[in-house]
Amino acid sequence: MEKLFASTCRVRILKILASKGETNIMELVHQTNSTWSEIDRNIKLLKKMEIVSTRFYQNRRLIKLNEKEGKVKVVLKALRMLEMANLDQLLI
Repeated sequence: MEKLFASTCRVRILKILASKGETNIMELVHQTNSTWSEIDRNIKLLKKMEIVSTRFYQNRRLIKLNEKEGKVKVVLKALRMLEMANLDQLLI
C-alpha cells in the first residue's frame, strides 16, 4: 500500500479514474500535468498491482480501475480518508 501512495502522480491517476471511470492515457497526461512516460510507467505499475486494467479501442489504450478486485475498494476508501485528512488540516 505504501508503494501505491508513494507517488503523487499515481494518486492523481487514481482520483481521475475514480471520478471518470475509464479514460485514455493522453487525457491522463493532460489532467495530471505529467509526461507520457511518467503516466505510462505508473499505469504499468498499477496494472502489475492489479489496481487498473487496460484495453485497446481504435488505437487508444483505455485505462480503468479494476473494480473486480477487492483491493481497489480498499484503495478508494484510503484515498477518501486521505482527502478528508487533508481537508481537516486546511481547517486547522
